Amino acid sequence: QEGQIVFWVGAREAATCITPEEKPIDAGIVGIVDEV
Repeated sequence: QEGQIVFWVGAREAATCITPEEKPIDAGIVGIVDEV
């Protein structure tokens, strides 16, 4: 699942691979991880 990958890879790197339009939930997770 992309949602889990976000936590393993760099948040910024994941953001470049995830489009908010296709995966709004994962995009939100990236924002949370980036803040942490």
